[in-house]
Amino acid sequence: FWAASGLYEYVQIFVISNGTNTKYYSNTTRNSHIKEQNENRNKSKKTSNSFEFTSFWADGNNKVIADLVDFTKTFFSKHTLLNILTRYCIFTSEDLLMVMRPYQIAATERILNRIEVSSNYKKGGTIEAGGYIWHTTGSGKTLTSFKTAQLASQLPYIDKVLFVVDRKDLDYQT
Repeated sequence: FWAASGLYEYVQIFVISNGTNTKYYSNTTRNSHIKEQNENRNKSKKTSNSFEFTSFWADGNNKVIADLVDFTKTFFSKHTLLNILTRYCIFTSEDLLMVMRPYQIAATERILNRIEVSSNYKKGGTIEAGGYIWHTTGSGKTLTSFKTAQLASQLPYIDKVLFVVDRKDLDYQT
């Protein structure tokens, strides 16, 4: 599995399960694991062996879908998997693949939907067109807002999107 130039190098997302708990993560985690093995690690530091890099899949209301059968029906449905691979992954400035967490995907879709609705009802520039997003520290606001801005810029009725970057890891994308 960890051999260089193996088949697994071409897999973008891995899914792990024991039947009851099912999670997913990006393949760049594998590269991080190899780097960790080659470096002297501080024992108190979290490593890829902690499984904190994995994410549970969830529905639009953030209800976790952990059972393998339910996970497979939703995550591996054609449209969901295609959207995750083509719309909800980004590469960092270090060329690491990041897969968005389900609540980030749901937030992005809701924001894009809000933009579409306000455009359809000609509410642009009014209070009715707006909204707000609130998350806690470490919740993925920067990635969510970046991906939303990127996807919004591709909408045919959007002329410009301004995104102010305060993170070095997104410099490559912007």
